[in-house]
Amino acid sequence: MGKRESLAKAVTLLMNAPLLAVATFVYIYLTDPTRSTPSVLLTAVFFSGVLPVSIIFYQRRSGIVTEMMVNERDERTKPFLGAISSYVLGLLVLAYREAPVAMVYLMACYLVNSIFMMVITLRYKISIHASGVAGPATFLVHQYGLRLWPLTLVMVVVGWARLELRMHTVGQIVWGVLVTVLLTLTQLELYPLLIHQL
Repeated sequence: MGKRESLAKAVTLLMNAPLLAVATFVYIYLTDPTRSTPSVLLTAVFFSGVLPVSIIFYQRRSGIVTEMMVNERDERTKPFLGAISSYVLGLLVLAYREAPVAMVYLMACYLVNSIFMMVITLRYKISIHASGVAGPATFLVHQYGLRLWPLTLVMVVVGWARLELRMHTVGQIVWGVLVTVLLTLTQLELYPLLIHQL
C-alpha cells in the first residue's frame, strides 16, 4: 500500500459522517449562550453518531453489509434506514428537551438529507462521504458566519481521498456535495419560517 493510498484511507476514516456530526453538535453546544445541560449534548451525540454507527456495526456482524464504510451501492438502503430512524428519534427527543434551536435544525437536516441520499443511491452511487462533509460544513458556515469558510476545504480533501481510493467518480463526488449543500441551505431558510408559523 502506497503513502497516498494510506493517507486517503486515513482521511476517509477520520472524515466520516457520524464523527463529523458529533463534532458539529459539540461545536453548537459549546457556542450556545443558553448553556443547555450536558444531557442535551449527550442526546445529540447518541442519535447522530453512536446509534447510527452501532446499527452499521450490527449489520456488519450479521452479514447484512460487507464492510463498515458500506461502499457497495446495493447495500446502502438498510444502513440508511437505520440512520434515518436514529435521526427521527433524535429530532423528537431534542425538540421535547427544548434543545438549542441549532441542534434541532441540524438533526432535521441530517434526517432530510439522508432520506434524499437514500432515494438517490437506489439508482446512482452518489458520494455519501462527500455529502457527510458538505452537510455540516454548509450548516456551520450558514449559522455561524463566513469565518468558518475554511471548513469547506475539507470537502476537497475528502473528494480527493475517495478518488484516490477509486470509490467514486468526480461526478459522484460533485453531486454529493451539490445536492447536500442545496438541501441544507433550503432547509435552514425554511425551518425558521415554519417555526414562526407555529
